[in-house]
Amino acid sequence: MGGGRIQKKGNNDMNAFLTGSHIYGEPTSRSDIDLVIRLDQYQEQILRSLSDKNEKINDDSIRIGKLNLIVAR
Repeated sequence: MGGGRIQKKGNNDMNAFLTGSHIYGEPTSRSDIDLVIRLDQYQEQILRSLSDKNEKINDDSIRIGKLNLIVAR
């Protein structure tokens, strides 16, 4: 599994795929969902404004609840 395409209105689209324990391991009830996603600066800025500010993992990750967005540039 892996590799998906999310179509956005207009010519700007994003590529994304799942990774982590939900794909390669045995997730538990505490496991997050790791989604690698390619974003432009504007999209990244919007998602960072929605993120859980106290849950910063690193500069390439955006945390929203149990969703861990890994930003590919």
